[in-house]
Amino acid sequence: MNILLLHEFSGVHTELQAGLRELGHNARTANFGDGFRGFPTDIKLGNLETSVSGIIRRALTQVGLIEQFRKFDVVQSITANAFNPLVSWLMEAAVLKNPEQRFVYLAASGDTVYRKHVRALPYSPELDWYERELQGANERRIFDAANQIVAGAWDYLFSFRREGYSPTFIPFPVMTRRITPRAVAQGQKLRVLHPVNRADGDDYKGTSFIRTAFDLLRKKFGTDVEFIAVGGLPYAEYMEIANTCDVLVDQANTMSYGMSAIYALAQGKVVLSGCEEIAHELEMHRVAPVINIRPDAADIATKLEALLADRARMKDIGIASRLHAEKFHDAIVVAEQYANVYRAVRAAGR
Repeated sequence: MNILLLHEFSGVHTELQAGLRELGHNARTANFGDGFRGFPTDIKLGNLETSVSGIIRRALTQVGLIEQFRKFDVVQSITANAFNPLVSWLMEAAVLKNPEQRFVYLAASGDTVYRKHVRALPYSPELDWYERELQGANERRIFDAANQIVAGAWDYLFSFRREGYSPTFIPFPVMTRRITPRAVAQGQKLRVLHPVNRADGDDYKGTSFIRTAFDLLRKKFGTDVEFIAVGGLPYAEYMEIANTCDVLVDQANTMSYGMSAIYALAQGKVVLSGCEEIAHELEMHRVAPVINIRPDAADIATKLEALLADRARMKDIGIASRLHAEKFHDAIVVAEQYANVYRAVRAAGR
């Protein structure tokens, strides 16, 4: 199949593309590189300039891609705001609603359905700039046009079900064969990493709680443990830092874990992130070696302290992490699940 993966979010489409290509599909990406993360793309959607002239040039670039985009069998977007607002109606009609193509929406990047319903969960991310955009009606137009909605995390599965849709769940992918695991707890000093969501240090992941927990533990462990919190790094640079760490503390505001945690699992790291019992309807979460944390500095510090005091346990978890990534998140395994969805929507027709 010829598959267009539209936009990027934390490497999901980059990893999925690799898996689809291994299965023999012609998968191409079209995005802006996911901002500061700098992921590669086959087709550029234009510039990211905020000036009037920049916005107009971006719109013209995207209109110029219509004929190229219409040649794909399946178009999958990981954002509900796929095109420049100046030409969104034209692009949607020509590409997302083309009767000769099928459209799949991957719910993973903070859309309005997620923002609306995640509030019903025991806890959720803090409000940020997404919340203040009046996008509900426009985004529903995209969701309704989709032949299938795929949820990439349990929180999105919950939210879209609650909105009345029937999403299917497919785990986030990572090309495990390209990542060499590194044994944890080998050096004299342990390193603990928290990947901040963006360079400005927003609290989407519960960073304020995690930083407070780090401060508490610095006093207890002194120079034996290094606690690191970084954000706004290109993907390659971030992965270099992550590979030198033993423990990743990712998200404290979610019921399930995301791409940073999955990359760390593939690296054989110990991961603390969202993995609440409410999400255990999915086998992936029931058996995950991920240590669940909540938006509570004391909870995070207690779990992290017990872990850091037991190197043998850390080593066992690190081994389990890699095996978990290979079983549930390997890009080829995940890509086959997506390919099955693509075949089903093509067979069903518009």
